[in-house]
Amino acid sequence: MRELVAREYERCTRAKHKQWSKVELIALHILLQARAGRQTAVEAAGFDLVHVQAPRSGFFFNPISTALAYIALCIAAPTSDPWFVLRSQLLEHQQADGSWRFCTSDVWDTSLIVRAFAGQSAFVQAALQPALDFLQATQNVDGGWPFRSGVESDNDTTGAVVLALRGTMQGSARRSRARLSRAGADGQRPVAHLAIPRRPARGGRRRARAVGARRISRATPDLGG
Repeated sequence: MRELVAREYERCTRAKHKQWSKVELIALHILLQARAGRQTAVEAAGFDLVHVQAPRSGFFFNPISTALAYIALCIAAPTSDPWFVLRSQLLEHQQADGSWRFCTSDVWDTSLIVRAFAGQSAFVQAALQPALDFLQATQNVDGGWPFRSGVESDNDTTGAVVLALRGTMQGSARRSRARLSRAGADGQRPVAHLAIPRRPARGGRRRARAVGARRISRATPDLGG
């Protein structure tokens, strides 16, 4: 397993991974290399890990990726500035009930609300247009939509937004941009994003993360240390 992860780590800068998937891969590589006593590899991967850390959002607003990165930094760069920042973020983001939550998903949630209430006259009159404008504004340059503003596109959100825009003025504008895109103009069609081979959808990743979290739970450092 260590060699397999090491090979994936070496090619992750060229592969079409999501950014949080790269974080998890680097962190796992650090854990496995540390177990084998390969300190040089641990330090090199730790350098890569801290260079994808965001100043305020940890690792792409994803608490699972952030927690795994913290465990890795406890090995690769303990007491470093990125380690202190990450520990503070984890403690700060804990909820009043003791839990940590997955980040907000404004684009995904808006697409579902539009689809659920599009036939209700009060919603159409008071809320539909701002929601459609928001969805239109959050389309990424690759033609897809992210589950929340400002991150990478994903297949399930892109499909949900396309369904939400179907039959609307924004949907017509999207089709017009698609025709321009086919002619070589700037802008990408949603189908251009959907045609790119991807990793499993978020639900699959969450199940995989839950299994991974249980496997590494015994190695979790004390946040108060």
